[in-house]
Amino acid sequence: MNGVLERTLGILELLARHGDGLELATIADQIGMPRSAAHRLLGDLIRCEYVRQTRDKGDYLLTTKLVSM
Repeated sequence: MNGVLERTLGILELLARHGDGLELATIADQIGMPRSAAHRLLGDLIRCEYVRQTRDKGDYLLTTKLVSM
């Protein structure tokens, strides 16, 4: 995956398969992208309220926004 859209959708699909959340390094490795790029996209997804980050471990999780659409 190399395009921004493909990477973003890849993150959403990956998080959908892992309801307990995933850490940044795991997400980046699974998608095959640099951690800095994954962090940037996750930040955008958080701002758009599709993803949230847990306080305790810092894992990333999907919100219910997609379901509510």
